[in-house]
Amino acid sequence: MRFAIPIIDGKLTTHFGHSDFFALVETDNNGVVIKEDELTPPEHKPGVIPDWLSKEQHIDVVLAAGIGGGALTLFKELGIDVIIGCAVKSACELVADYYADKLDSGQNACSH
Repeated sequence: MRFAIPIIDGKLTTHFGHSDFFALVETDNNGVVIKEDELTPPEHKPGVIPDWLSKEQHIDVVLAAGIGGGALTLFKELGIDVIIGCAVKSACELVADYYADKLDSGQNACSH
């Protein structure tokens, strides 16, 4: 499974489109991390980042604290699961929480 997590200062950012980079974490079927990359996202314009994560990075799941409604709709259309309201943690901590069914998620931290 391939995860995308928007990162600032080593942890999940509360605003999806304004990250320093995206942590791309690939796991095996048991949740063991087999690859982790940090990639600079393309310019923040409507639709660009979801398209990049889908078509170029082949992401299955986005872990986010806050994300706009337009991006949520695009991810749904692209078949990518988005979990919002995640706690501000490192990418590896979030992926581990996902597999342990301990991922804190809830209210979208984004207001648009």
